[in-house]
Amino acid sequence: MAARNAYSIAFRNDKPMAAKLSTDGKGSTKVHWLAEDTLVEQHLSELAKGGKHCALVLSPDEANLVQTRLPALKGKELEAAINGIALRQKGAGEAGWARSFMLRKVDKPSDGPLGQLAYTLLLADQAKLDLLRDACDKQDVNPRVVVPSPIALEAMLRAEHIQKPEGEWQSWSLVYLGEEDMFLVIGDMAGPLLYRGLPADLSDGEDKEEYIKRLVMEIERSSFFAKQSDQSFTVESIHVCGDPNLVEPLVEELKNKASIPIAHWHPQDDFEYDGDAELWRMLPLLAGALIDSGVLPLNLYVKRDSEGTGNALKAYGIAAAGALLIFSAPLLLGGSLLTRGIQESVINRQSDQLEIARDDAREAAELYLIEKSLVSREERIALSGGGSIPLGDVIRDVASRLPDHVRLVDLTLSQIREGHYRLYLTGEAIGRSSEEAQAEYIRFRDSLSRSSLIAGDEDPSYMRLHPGSSQGVFESKVSFSIEYSIKTGAI
Repeated sequence: MAARNAYSIAFRNDKPMAAKLSTDGKGSTKVHWLAEDTLVEQHLSELAKGGKHCALVLSPDEANLVQTRLPALKGKELEAAINGIALRQKGAGEAGWARSFMLRKVDKPSDGPLGQLAYTLLLADQAKLDLLRDACDKQDVNPRVVVPSPIALEAMLRAEHIQKPEGEWQSWSLVYLGEEDMFLVIGDMAGPLLYRGLPADLSDGEDKEEYIKRLVMEIERSSFFAKQSDQSFTVESIHVCGDPNLVEPLVEELKNKASIPIAHWHPQDDFEYDGDAELWRMLPLLAGALIDSGVLPLNLYVKRDSEGTGNALKAYGIAAAGALLIFSAPLLLGGSLLTRGIQESVINRQSDQLEIARDDAREAAELYLIEKSLVSREERIALSGGGSIPLGDVIRDVASRLPDHVRLVDLTLSQIREGHYRLYLTGEAIGRSSEEAQAEYIRFRDSLSRSSLIAGDEDPSYMRLHPGSSQGVFESKVSFSIEYSIKTGAI
């Protein structure tokens, strides 16, 4: 990287924060200033001059990542397919969706169904993004990089790993515990697979031990669901950074439980800084400033000086391992579900595009209601002290019983009363035909019925068959939600 100045700006709770860095092209990075709230005004002229070397760092919940597979498409055909996937995942949206995508590097592109290619999509609500861009425009600040904070920080970890010898960990779970942003990112040398926000400490520091246990549970859950993804992703290492008062006990707890390398990562030590601020608080902001827009595969920035350029649709090829390959994702329903394909009629006929979009919108609304109920249930569990529930034993037992073509989207264990637990499973069974998908679902139910932890067999609380296309472009699947009781004394 050539010597240059770099800037970043972010908004948290409607208050701005900004940073200026400089790199000497030899690996040394200096932090010139960090500013928050009204102090940012003192540096607006510098930010305005930052031009292409200024980044807008979004909060984790202001963008989502989706993994999908598509046939080998180009140009307008690929753009139409991406538009359909955005509708399927997020619904219509009042102002549409800012979106960017990239082809995920895989060893065997033909491994997907019917030889489809793996893509990563970054989506953000265009209306919310416009508000942030408007706030920048009022100060003549025009960031050329727009990314969520998990993407920016994960890029730093990947860049550091690129310089290490071959044979070390090739995939990771990165945990950041900050004051404003708290998140987890799972990724590898091909880029991030998913990201999700982490829960806040509801005890406000009064019960740190229980909170650390809750974080461990969230990390275990995320690794489990990554394993269930289309890439069958295995986390080989965990790196934790941020607030040392939380990071240190979390690292110790993870070392006691995990069988993979655990590291307290100190990226703030890589910066030269003479000020008084604690750099761990600003790590995503600093990471955003380091991103070079020239090698960024996913970037929600678009020019605003002409109509018709509102779609941040950028198809970047994957460069060699030395390039920064960056992207992030939510985990729950509608985020970690990996879209199977796009009907060929979407590409060829506008009328078919509209009909499919209508079906996708109806399905998205239904999935949204399911997801909201899952999130509400998790919040209730958290409030009742769900962090102490022994979820690990249940995860291992259920994982051992999953057929190859069944993927879980949510697994929650709730304590009904002392010693009595309820297990909630949500997922999908996939097949080339409706019969195959149903057979996979039945295999999973039969396997669960032989579990030493689960008491009895119950009817699903939700089940729906999604038939595939006659040409086999869409696979068939059975979406389901099941509730079980856990045998008394089993865990």
